Amino acid sequence: MYINWCFEMFKPVSPILLCLLALRVSHTFCDEEPSHSIQLTTIDFNSEIGTNNYFVMFFAPWCSYCVKLKPTWEELAEMLNEPGSRVKIAKVDCTTESGICKQQQITSYPTLLYYRKGNTEPVKYSGTRDLSALANFLNDQLGTNVVEQGADALRPGPIELTDETYADHLSKGRHFVKFYAPWCGHCQSLSPTWENIGILYAPYESVTIAKVDCTVQKEACRTYDIKSYPTLLWIENGQKIEKYQGVRSVEDLQTYIEDKLANPGDHLEVLEEKKVEEKVPPVVHLFGDNFSKEIQKGFTFVKYFAPWCGHC
Repeated sequence: MYINWCFEMFKPVSPILLCLLALRVSHTFCDEEPSHSIQLTTIDFNSEIGTNNYFVMFFAPWCSYCVKLKPTWEELAEMLNEPGSRVKIAKVDCTTESGICKQQQITSYPTLLYYRKGNTEPVKYSGTRDLSALANFLNDQLGTNVVEQGADALRPGPIELTDETYADHLSKGRHFVKFYAPWCGHCQSLSPTWENIGILYAPYESVTIAKVDCTVQKEACRTYDIKSYPTLLWIENGQKIEKYQGVRSVEDLQTYIEDKLANPGDHLEVLEEKKVEEKVPPVVHLFGDNFSKEIQKGFTFVKYFAPWCGHC
């Protein structure tokens, strides 16, 4: 009887729960706001690809990484999907367009493929999934700045340095550099803050904000003796000046940068002191012939010892 009572109690509720669950799942990737990216389907995929440069995200609505990427992808699409743009930003839902995804050999989500105009063989994107990295990828593919419609159209972020570019880039001027590893939890937490700092200081010529992926750019990280992640270094003219040890908020990082820019000579005094210290001669060995001469002027601190003395 108890079992029957439970069944009767929950029987009318079950369809509602199922509907709510279905709505919850579908809500994850639904378009609450107008979508700026182009939704390609079986009907138009083959006809569209090849007529223009296309950057396509293949996704599944239930994929958490896809959900995380969606706002960035839509922001990129909003910037670029305009009349006359040299590249279009699109997406394919592999749960409804399985034929396309099978044809394109999609085995994981999200997969980002770039299709050149007149060429159906795509280039797979494998970089970080932030706005500046995606934009840099498109710039490389197109051989120029993908967006030149206005300064606000594509906001630059931190400069991604490589083993090939870091030495030349850091050799002159002032730089604030994040050395990181993609798998590092603290690096992931810092990432949006560092992107904001990069955007904030992009117009400045007095300092550049950069980042180095130490899992790939090993030479650069060896050069600056990186032992932990993330490591934030203030670098001037190729020299490591200081390791940032403060709070990693936008406000605190900005305060640190402004202080460095406002007091450019502070570290030079420290460096000069170090140079002077390096020029100081080693301990002078006094003996009968030079003792009087060495202690004649100024203060002299003398240790009297015996070689056989353990405490000496």
